[in-house]
Amino acid sequence: MFKRPQLAHALHATGALRAILQLRERLAPPWLSILTYHRFPPAHDASEPFDDGVVDATLEKFEHQVACLKKHFNVVGIDELCAFARGGKLPPNPAAITFDDGYLSAYENALPILKRHDCKAIFFIATSFIDERRVYWWDRVAYLLRHCTRDEIRIDRPFSMHIDCRADRGRSIRRTLQILNACSMENRAHALDAIARARMGQSPLGSVGDSHAMFAEDGDTAVRRPERHLTRLQIMAMDTLQLAHNATLIEIKARYKELVKRFHPDANGGDRGAEERLKQVIKAYGVLRASGMT
Repeated sequence: MFKRPQLAHALHATGALRAILQLRERLAPPWLSILTYHRFPPAHDASEPFDDGVVDATLEKFEHQVACLKKHFNVVGIDELCAFARGGKLPPNPAAITFDDGYLSAYENALPILKRHDCKAIFFIATSFIDERRVYWWDRVAYLLRHCTRDEIRIDRPFSMHIDCRADRGRSIRRTLQILNACSMENRAHALDAIARARMGQSPLGSVGDSHAMFAEDGDTAVRRPERHLTRLQIMAMDTLQLAHNATLIEIKARYKELVKRFHPDANGGDRGAEERLKQVIKAYGVLRASGMT
């Protein structure tokens, strides 16, 4: 994982990197170099609530990289690449900067830097996630585990998985991401709902969204639930309340009452951790209520 940064540091420290860039600039090879980014860390040292595995560089390093590209390469954009696809030619020593997934930080933080250096870039936007205000599954995993109050999470369906939250939370997140990345999209969605419920001590299955009766026992009747397009805040609120995203109005209210009772100071001897969880539950319910979901 750390070999490439170490190699880059060694090349820079010895001056070899500068020599390689200057040689490439003179030789002008025909291949296209592409630097891909996703998003940038929160500003003002704010805590990272989502997957930091898609944080590719600090803004300071990104600006340095853009300046380096402008100095040694001919940075091309979508127009030049489309012309090349139609049979045209790219300029000597071409390079492209791309941004995947459409994270807001690419617009708010990277675009001003690109403009400052008069540098082109290509943004690949996952439009359905913007229209439906959904959170990427890897970010949801990180959010769920970073805000978990239990020492461990165990789920049995759609497959058996144990997540240790006691020691290195980042390591647990990376391991969980590796497991879910190998799953089918359907099993991944069910596993995410199971983790959301199990992280606070509920039944691993609970009322996981099961519109196709994938987990129904013999004789059970599948409950048809409406599909919702939730905003990012609503998704986090549902996760905080340990609810499937298609939970009914009755289930939302019942879970809220249950969690308020469970984390109330009178039931926990004034435990500060329980008091903090109570605040999170009340805030989450307030988000849903303000949006007309309760």
